[in-house]
Amino acid sequence: MNSVPQGSETLPTPFDRLTELACAALELPFGLLSVLEGDQAVFRSEIGTGQRALPREVSVSARLAAMGPDATLVVTDALEDPELCRHPWVTGAPRIRFFAGATICDAAGTPVGALEIQRNVTDEAVVQVKYQEMLETEARERERLANQVRMRTKELLETNQLLLKTQKELLAYKKGLTV
Repeated sequence: MNSVPQGSETLPTPFDRLTELACAALELPFGLLSVLEGDQAVFRSEIGTGQRALPREVSVSARLAAMGPDATLVVTDALEDPELCRHPWVTGAPRIRFFAGATICDAAGTPVGALEIQRNVTDEAVVQVKYQEMLETEARERERLANQVRMRTKELLETNQLLLKTQKELLAYKKGLTV
């Protein structure tokens, strides 16, 4: 039997709401709030990563915590950052490139983790691909419409020629009747 009552859902925590707000504020697809516990950075909330923890030695949370209570870090290209360029999320999926984070502290003011938001390279690549696809679709549609205009114009010209010919014939016929 299922131990969770039917119809019940896990309610968002304040951590979830904070992570969602941070991602939404800058329209970034990845975010997490992590707490350093032993040899791991445990994600109390995450958006888009699908993971719940990272080893402390590769976590940016540990780097931020080491920077102190009011630390912030913004990296516009993780490939150019001497530490982040080796991070597994930079070298592999989800291919993080932009990173912003701030230390979170306990009640005593000791850094215990970080709130982080990120963007991956594929976001921009996907936008570029979609934009290129849109341009190609528009070009095909313009060509299709241009072909329709050319065909319709040709039909109208042919119809006009027939009307002119018919008009001449009618005038000639009329002239023959009146003579």
